[in-house]
Amino acid sequence: MPIDPKIQKKVDKLNPPKAAGLFAIRYAFRNPAKGEGVGLDGIADEALIRAYIKGLNNVQHAMTTLPWKKHPFNPVPLKVRVFVADFYPPGMYQEDNDIYILLPSGTGEPDLKAELLNARITAIHEGFHAIISSYYPANLDYSQYQSWAWIDEGTAVYMESRLVRQSHDYYRYLRSWICQPEAPLDEDPLAFPMAPYRAVMFIKYLDKLFHEGFVDKVWCNASTSKDPFEVIRKTLPAGYNFLSGEHDDNDIFASYCLDAYFLADPNSCCFDENLHKRFGERAIAFTFNVSASEEPQVASDTLDHLACRYYKIVPLDGVRKITVRLKPDLSGETPLRAQLVKVKNGVIKGEQKKLMPKTAASAQENSLVLCEGMELTALEEVSHLILVVSNHAATRRDGKALARHLYDEQRYSLEIIAE
Repeated sequence: MPIDPKIQKKVDKLNPPKAAGLFAIRYAFRNPAKGEGVGLDGIADEALIRAYIKGLNNVQHAMTTLPWKKHPFNPVPLKVRVFVADFYPPGMYQEDNDIYILLPSGTGEPDLKAELLNARITAIHEGFHAIISSYYPANLDYSQYQSWAWIDEGTAVYMESRLVRQSHDYYRYLRSWICQPEAPLDEDPLAFPMAPYRAVMFIKYLDKLFHEGFVDKVWCNASTSKDPFEVIRKTLPAGYNFLSGEHDDNDIFASYCLDAYFLADPNSCCFDENLHKRFGERAIAFTFNVSASEEPQVASDTLDHLACRYYKIVPLDGVRKITVRLKPDLSGETPLRAQLVKVKNGVIKGEQKKLMPKTAASAQENSLVLCEGMELTALEEVSHLILVVSNHAATRRDGKALARHLYDEQRYSLEIIAE
């Protein structure tokens, strides 16, 4: 792969490569013992290089044990080239089987320990991209390649926290995940470049639900389909579904959307006390304060594919039952799903209820209404209810990709009835 002339000019100043497993790393000293200094393109000392090599070794070791070793990485050339100079942002670049990584010669962190930790994490991230490139399905066109961006970046960020347990560096990507649950899981990275990094929370959820190593198996199955959602379906244990057409099955996207709200609940597969302390709960779309003596409360909203919204329902004195009705504007089958749970002190109390299809009240109404009631016999133990509405549109059942906009902006109305 021809390197950009501006990059090549920096590379030409670097010392011969130093082997580091699958990688060959080149760098230069800012103030060498002999010869010309290279300024910003040079490192202060080899502590930074040792941190980079440690990160590269970490990710190589993780991805050459089971289940990865069943699908060995075989790059051409034999070593992935790693260049360290004044490169920002860091990145992995590929043309066919020719791969190289650009890493910065310094970060400007005021604390050396922080810089070295950041260097190790960055090397893990970019090293993952280099190795995982050989796992992609063959002959992907550009749009198909982009459809894998969310799981590629999400897994790369996840590997950082998995291999460096004390690191919360990935939190920098998660404020928008907290504040915008209505953003699609696979949001177009061309429209919002940081979007794929937020998928780390779905990746972490999968490995918590099915135990560490599940996502590794997903990638080892990647060659079986050009559709990442279909690959996830094939990897799921028996009894689980992903983006199915049924309202009452064990769908992992629905359970992810529910667990993602309860960051402070130890029973949640998204439990992360530190993340909750940093940012709080995910954003609520609307809060309903309901009373048995008042008329039902109504609201309308929209939701894009592979996204969710949260609604808070606060029962006032005397309320013993709350019924939720969700009516999609779309006639016939809907990609919308909904769940209702009781909450106290940020923790789910009791079982969740899934809103199920009901017969419409009149022929003039949409033929599909999702409805469920929840008894509040122990009101003193419940502070509020959370309603989770999710849009499960991603691919058709034949595995072919839907146009991105086809099931976006799904309109629906909510009716909250208190008794």
